[in-house]
Amino acid sequence: MIRKLKYQTFPLIAVSILFIFSIILSPGCQKASKRQVQNGPPKASQRGKKPPWAQRKRKPELVKTAQAVRKDISDGLEATSTLYSEKNVTIHPEINGFVKEIYHDVGDWVQEGTVLILLDDEEAKIQYEKAKLRKEQLEREYNRQKRLLDEGLVSQEVFDQTSDSYHQALLDYETARVTYERTRIRAPIDGQIVNKTVTIGQYVTPQTAVMQIVHTKELYGIVFLPERDYPRIRLKQDVEIRSDLFPDKVFHGKVDQISPVIDEQTGTFKVRFRVDIQPDDSVLIRPGMFVRIFIVTDTKKDALVIPKSGLLQDKKGYYVYIVENGKANRMDVSIGIEKEEVVEILSGLEEGDQVIIQGQAGLQPGQPVQTIGQEE
Repeated sequence: MIRKLKYQTFPLIAVSILFIFSIILSPGCQKASKRQVQNGPPKASQRGKKPPWAQRKRKPELVKTAQAVRKDISDGLEATSTLYSEKNVTIHPEINGFVKEIYHDVGDWVQEGTVLILLDDEEAKIQYEKAKLRKEQLEREYNRQKRLLDEGLVSQEVFDQTSDSYHQALLDYETARVTYERTRIRAPIDGQIVNKTVTIGQYVTPQTAVMQIVHTKELYGIVFLPERDYPRIRLKQDVEIRSDLFPDKVFHGKVDQISPVIDEQTGTFKVRFRVDIQPDDSVLIRPGMFVRIFIVTDTKKDALVIPKSGLLQDKKGYYVYIVENGKANRMDVSIGIEKEEVVEILSGLEEGDQVIIQGQAGLQPGQPVQTIGQEE
């Protein structure tokens, strides 16, 4: 009896096993299984901390690039200076008098000999006319008596008296002419009026400064360099001149004087440079302007250069970021000649590399970037 029941329960057990397998293979159990795997312990490669840009997907960084190119670059010495005019004149009258007319004012460009101011000239004019008339009278008498002397019709003594009177009249005339001429105050040089200190009706003397004229188109500057640089400076070396007022403008000049001695107190020597002013430059560069200069001592041909804005530095040294396949790649570099706008790259880059010059702050190697502009 017992054996018979045992054989009868076997189909029931088989059905139960099939039911359990169907539950395990159901979609619900599969999802639970997947969640258990996802919530399980992280793999070894996932335990390290990743940079923020790698933890979540985000848009590429926007950057501006410039191409590493080959061009000539100059080495030299930097200094600061003030510009001065080669011709700077303060004008004084040569005689006393009242100011009658003022023909030019501050800002006017005048030529040498131009009348600037007229003093009261009535009395001087009268004296001049009288002296001129007497000179002409005595000149006629002198010529008449000279003919008579040649003909033997007048004595030498009479002729000498006439001659003395005539030459005295010439001196009186010249004195009156000069005095009359000095009522007109003229420009002694070509230049621009930069100061006027008198008004009409003012009484002036030779001690009164009435105007100042500066030749604003002939400028020079002076710098003092350390004695170690003496062997590097030569006459006619090019000088690049920049003003903070016009940061994108480069003016040019030449070294035209080098002191032959070193100052024993300061250990420096004096160098003078002259500015080569072009027609369009005279309205920009002015006497008294503070400038930064670069004296070109050597020029390296066909050097690999990049904009200086692309150069970065950390404890390891200098480096840049370049764009390759849409990603920022760090490149360690060594540099050579360094100027205000560009820097020479001795190693680490190749011609044509796209160097990031804007937007590189905070970039990480391999980070996706998008180029939005390229500097020429």
